[in-house]
Amino acid sequence: MSLVSGIVIFVIIWWIIFFIALPVGIKREKNLKKGQNQGAPKNPYLGKKVFWTTLVSIVLFVIVWWVIELDIVNFRQLAQPQCAAPQ
Repeated sequence: MSLVSGIVIFVIIWWIIFFIALPVGIKREKNLKKGQNQGAPKNPYLGKKVFWTTLVSIVLFVIVWWVIELDIVNFRQLAQPQCAAPQ
């Protein structure tokens, strides 16, 4: 896997995990002020979510890298079109 491919895969994994983590632990403000949106979270804990997202993404990226480098799943072979058997 090249450096650019690794970075792209890591960023994709990171964003997917981040979007999964965003709604976790959200509590809404009970005392709304005039003009305040009802769906606005009281405290979104973005720092914690970025930290945990990064840790989980590193672990998942290492697993994906390991699968690709050890050729457990050959993605190049899967990408080739399957030709019909000669008759």
